[in-house]
Amino acid sequence: MKTLTTLASAAVLAASIAAAAAPAQAAEVLFASFNTGTSNAQDIDWVRSGQSGSLFTTSTSTATTLGATAVKFSFLGDPGLADFDGLKANFTLSASVTSVPAEFDGSTFTQTALDGGTFSFVYSGTSQTIDGFNLVQNSTVLFSGSFNNAWLQGAGGVGGLAVSLSNGGNATFASGIYDFSHAVAGSDEFTIHLGNVSPVFGSSNPSTGCTSSLCAHVGDTDLNSFRAHIGGDFQDFQLAVPEPTTWALMIIGFGGAGVMLRRRRMVAVAV
Repeated sequence: MKTLTTLASAAVLAASIAAAAAPAQAAEVLFASFNTGTSNAQDIDWVRSGQSGSLFTTSTSTATTLGATAVKFSFLGDPGLADFDGLKANFTLSASVTSVPAEFDGSTFTQTALDGGTFSFVYSGTSQTIDGFNLVQNSTVLFSGSFNNAWLQGAGGVGGLAVSLSNGGNATFASGIYDFSHAVAGSDEFTIHLGNVSPVFGSSNPSTGCTSSLCAHVGDTDLNSFRAHIGGDFQDFQLAVPEPTTWALMIIGFGGAGVMLRRRRMVAVAV
């Protein structure tokens, strides 16, 4: 019987050690999103100058300088932030590209190398406490970040601005509210959806055979200035938190190890 008990304890201990040593599984998690609440607004501006350009949010649909646009912001999937849904916020974003041509592949325009990018969501609702967090109107930063090598891409009246690891982009997210402790370093990504693009994605570069949105040339060109409506999603890869059964197995295993050590001491003393 003693032998069987010892073997059982050893088996449980081995299983618990294996559970603790197993590599953590990471999964892509969509954790935040925003929208303007209307599909008609034009709240982001792309201004081209040759093969350089700037992308920035504006405070109104006619403003021509960087400003904050009113949006509704949500944290997703975190039960501790269940009420962070559709909160009023002011969204600001800017990025620029210097001397990098756009590409036309026969149907889609792509502008790479948007660098020095920053964004932030500042709470703009009534000051209050939500899910234990004190939110101060026009002061509390819900979420912010920086990025490089974003891609601006589209055709016709729709497109997007994206930071994707597969395209060599990188972003760094920050928040005093959302817990990023389980996020894998360097895995931050986002997509800003562009709609109601006016005028549509196009190039007016005679040297590359482009007139408005029609190009006879595939390859380098430039991307016309435009305004667009925005919404977006933010995601990263996060390590899975151990399941309750895994924690229980680990605790039982460590307890078994303690029992085995105590028995060894008792045997030693008896001898």
